[in-house]
Amino acid sequence: MKTLSLVLVLLLLTVTAQAGSLVITTQEPDGRTKTVIDEKFPPTPSSGAAGREIPAEKDQGVSSSPAHQLSAKDTRILTLEIEKARLDEEIQALNKKYNEAIGNPFAQDTLKKEIMGVQVRKEALEKDPDGYFEKYFKGKKSKSRKK
Repeated sequence: MKTLSLVLVLLLLTVTAQAGSLVITTQEPDGRTKTVIDEKFPPTPSSGAAGREIPAEKDQGVSSSPAHQLSAKDTRILTLEIEKARLDEEIQALNKKYNEAIGNPFAQDTLKKEIMGVQVRKEALEKDPDGYFEKYFKGKKSKSRKK
């Protein structure tokens, strides 16, 4: 679920990575830009305290100009990288469940099949990223936009 939330944030806002933190720049209705370092990411010594707002006049090189917006290609690449990480997490979780199901051959067999299915998807993603994107992401609507 964290991954889906991150994808939505990245697609809806102008995002720039800065010193290991997620920096979100939004345009206010009156034309001012507002930059916030996302508190979900740990602060680094160079970025200061996480979750703090950076006043526009102290904004150093981060703006809402088109040069700082993600292109469709960058969004696609980022989406596929996030999907790859999500599949890795899913495989790890299934492996953990598999190891906990020792003594229950039916559960282990079922989990083994699920693990293999996720591994097939991961291999497909690595082998043909464009085909994977077309199959699993193209034309899908965001769940948050359903009314």
